[in-house]
This record gives sequence, C-alpha cells and structure tokens, in this order.
Amino acid sequence: MKDGKNCSCAHHTTMHTMFGLFVLIFGISGLLKAMGNISAETFNWIWPSLVTIAALGKLAKNMCKCC
Repeated sequence: MKDGKNCSCAHHTTMHTMFGLFVLIFGISGLLKAMGNISAETFNWIWPSLVTIAALGKLAKNMCKCC
C-alpha cells in the first residue's frame, strides 16, 4: 500500500493538473469579464461549472483504492 501523499498514480497527478487548469480558466475568465470581453452571464455560467467539476474530482480522488 502506498502513502497517499506520495502516490504517483495517474489519476492523482491528473487531478492536480486539472485543479490548476480550473484555477487558470477561472482567473482568465474573470479577467476577460473585467475587460469586457465576455458577458457577466457567461462568467456566471463558467465559475459554478468549474467549482462543480473540481468538487466531483475531489470526491473521486477520495474513492481511490490503490493507496
């Protein structure tokens, strides 16, 4: 059994990468909204979607059986 903090399973490293991408997309969409390039309606659709996907990923990570 592996230590969860040092597990190098593909699904663990993918989740860290995905979280970083979600934060990046959230930041870029906020910046585009502030600059007037996307509407508030679009931004209000993007951020809850990202939070929901991140939460589902976190729940899936906790179901790991390999470590």
